Amino acid sequence: SADTSTCWMEVEGRPTTLIALNVGVFIVGAARDGGGLGGNVITATQADLGVSKAILQGRVGGLDGLPIPAHEWYRLATAGFVHFGIFHIAMNMFLLYQLGTMLERELGRVNFALAYLAALLAGSTGALIASPWALSGGASGAVFGLMGLAAVGMKQRGVNPFQTGLGVTLLLN
Repeated sequence: SADTSTCWMEVEGRPTTLIALNVGVFIVGAARDGGGLGGNVITATQADLGVSKAILQGRVGGLDGLPIPAHEWYRLATAGFVHFGIFHIAMNMFLLYQLGTMLERELGRVNFALAYLAALLAGSTGALIASPWALSGGASGAVFGLMGLAAVGMKQRGVNPFQTGLGVTLLLN
């Protein structure tokens, strides 16, 4: 018999909660800003949640002309849930679904979430180092961290990740 007490967002071995959070932020941002679907313009939501060195140092004004408070380090995490267009979020969520399905089963829900958070923070920090003055956002850093984790796990099990679909994705990116 099927267990119907499980919430739809708690499907075993599927990263549905993280996907729902990412998509939810994207939908709320599109509704709030009246756009942002194409990724051509920086929206208010993206500016409110994204990260850049200028924002962290309080050197830029907000969209309303008021200065953004310095040291908003929470943006290292929130930036991972902001996406610049439909294609951006679609590709990130596709990879998150594939990698999450593989890894969450092996790691368990809590360890998978911690791995995702660590990769997200590392990705945001890397984006700051690579392009300190650009507004950064997206789950790409988290997803690529998960991709690295999956590759290491495969290697430990004697599987060459470059002989799998994961290796092709790593090479293309």
